[in-house]
Amino acid sequence: MDKKEQNKQPNLTAIESLEKKAKDFYQIFTSPRGVKVLEALEEEFNPDKLLGKTDAETNYKVGGRDVVIYIRQMIRFKENATKQRELERQSSGSDT
Repeated sequence: MDKKEQNKQPNLTAIESLEKKAKDFYQIFTSPRGVKVLEALEEEFNPDKLLGKTDAETNYKVGGRDVVIYIRQMIRFKENATKQRELERQSSGSDT
């Protein structure tokens, strides 16, 4: 295995790990209860209400908002990965 192939291998593992994690987030937060939980988190950490009475309260709200953003990103990553795989399958099927 040459250096170029060795450099690709760790990245592939990181991508596979991210895909697995995103799949878990997707399964949980797109289920009926997961949707309710995510809506509650979004309501609690509303970006329009981030300013707290103290710096600590503001930091707490910003941290919560960042978690909600992360959850949304994981859901989108899974959706995009699925779409990408479908496109790859379609293009490889049309080559035959």
